Amino acid sequence: MNNLNNYPYERTLRFFEAYYPYDVEDVHYSEVLLSMNQCSSIDELLSVRERLKDKINNIDLYELLKLKNDVNKKLSSCDSSIVDTYSYDEMESNLRADVNSCYDDNIIRLLKERETITANACGECFINLSHCSKNSSYKDVIIHEAKKRANIDVTDLLEKIAKRYEDFSEHWNAYIKFVEGMNGYLPAKQAVEDDFDYLKQFNWRLVPSEKSLYSEIEREEIKKKEKLKRKKIEEELIKIKKKRRDSKIKIVIDIIVFVIILVLFWMYGPSGGLENWIFAIIVILALLKKG
Repeated sequence: MNNLNNYPYERTLRFFEAYYPYDVEDVHYSEVLLSMNQCSSIDELLSVRERLKDKINNIDLYELLKLKNDVNKKLSSCDSSIVDTYSYDEMESNLRADVNSCYDDNIIRLLKERETITANACGECFINLSHCSKNSSYKDVIIHEAKKRANIDVTDLLEKIAKRYEDFSEHWNAYIKFVEGMNGYLPAKQAVEDDFDYLKQFNWRLVPSEKSLYSEIEREEIKKKEKLKRKKIEEELIKIKKKRRDSKIKIVIDIIVFVIILVLFWMYGPSGGLENWIFAIIVILALLKKG
């Protein structure tokens, strides 16, 4: 871990290195953070980012007391070796901010590494930043890259995405106040679905908690589930129809065999040949076994 000064998130790299000896997990999370610089897709970046955030969530406040004070001070305004709740929250916030910064920088890197840049690719880059906002410092970088590489102006597009993202947040907060059956439920649901569909067209990646939260409005997922449900129902109906058809065939065969037995009995009666009665008994036993 040399030349950490070259990284804007140096304080977090040093923190993970200092924390490692007291950790019970044999993973250098400083290396995990740096691995984002080698990721080749947004999905890979998102996976690493969420892994780091999960780690930050599980950091023990009392373990921080064992770290050198200069490590803690770089992440908070803590002036002593005592890490209180306030400074812990501040440290956690700054660790998250550095992880997001590394993630966002690499989102931009992937855009710059594309062979061709399209308006949709710029939208995908923008919506998948850790914070999609009209005030994002990365917005101008994306606009500049699109102009330089493809001679396209995506200013209005990014403004629209930022606005729809903001609208979605507001509409969602309004929607969750309703329950099905209320007069305002359907209009509120329509508003969030429209915003959500617009943003999803740019391949907006959702973390597991978001997927669960928005599952009731994600039309594509709902369609997939309904299609799968219909398929299962159709398969069950086919099985039922086949079972009924087989049952009908069995009944017809049983009737035919029974008629043959009656005919034999009528033709030969009680004095019929022994071989006929043996045959009749075998047939009856076969029918009973089949039933």
